[in-house]
Amino acid sequence: MERETNTTARPAGGLSTEDFAASIGLRPESIRVHLCRRGSYYGIRPAKLPNGRLLWPGDAVERLLDTDNRSRRESRP
Repeated sequence: MERETNTTARPAGGLSTEDFAASIGLRPESIRVHLCRRGSYYGIRPAKLPNGRLLWPGDAVERLLDTDNRSRRESRP
């Protein structure tokens, strides 16, 4: 009996690297390189799943954009 696997299933509330990158307009490779070099992507760290894939927090895009907006507001005269 063959076991069926659902490759699109993800734990609730998380984003794949591909989804995270697409949400912020980057290539997944850029996210992975930044993570490998600095240990996080601008303070956001993914969970590493048992299969080796990365699971980014569900609010990672909002946190990243909020940080960007906050720094822009602080830099205004």
